[in-house]
Amino acid sequence: MNIMNFRVATILSLFLSIGLQVSAFDFSEGEPEMQWKTLLDAYRLDAPGTASMLRRYADMYPAGMHANEARLKIADISFYRHDWPEALAAYNRADIKGLSGPDRALYSYRKALCMIKSGFYKEARAELKNVKGRGFSDVRKFYTAYCDYIEGDMDSALKGFMSVTPGIKDLPAGYYIVQILYMKGDYRQVVNTADNMMFKDPVPELCPEIHRVNGLSFFKLDEYDLARQALINYLDQNKGEVNSEALYAMGVIEY
Repeated sequence: MNIMNFRVATILSLFLSIGLQVSAFDFSEGEPEMQWKTLLDAYRLDAPGTASMLRRYADMYPAGMHANEARLKIADISFYRHDWPEALAAYNRADIKGLSGPDRALYSYRKALCMIKSGFYKEARAELKNVKGRGFSDVRKFYTAYCDYIEGDMDSALKGFMSVTPGIKDLPAGYYIVQILYMKGDYRQVVNTADNMMFKDPVPELCPEIHRVNGLSFFKLDEYDLARQALINYLDQNKGEVNSEALYAMGVIEY
């Protein structure tokens, strides 16, 4: 067993033995740097009580070289657990503006996403302006457009979503483009865009809704055979409550 594996095994054994009793880890003595390395091991192992121990460390060494990183990791624990309000509160306690360019962009994105998930769209739009640099352009464009979409500014949202590079995982701009085009009554553009999406970049969890909008657009264009097939796909794949407009269209087609 090499030194790193031995250290990880030792830390894992320690935290499994103390469980949630975080008070068993005593910061009153010892070298801060060694304590920090131990906490990093606990963080990587997702050991019970890590957030509380990181909080104690940051409280004990508030001006220490690792204090801000500890605060960020506390926030990250809630972020990865999708506890958005708690993560947002923790990011607010950290110094994100003082980070280097790439790290500042990453943590500004995480903070903005927490704002969006918590319903603070105006604040998120402002925070997204700090999401800069290589690899972050599409993320900033997508979530800024999403804020516009939620707040009802469909023209700005459509422009924003259309500027996002197609096919990026977890940035389904095409889905929102189709929704906005449908709301605007541009049914021909809906079917063209939807068909292209389903062929090139299908997203399984979004496919039922794309089939629904596609089918209703074909229905409104009086192309009933294509509408029928798209709506059948929607009904077959939909896991939730069935859309009444889709049922009406199917009834008219089958009549």
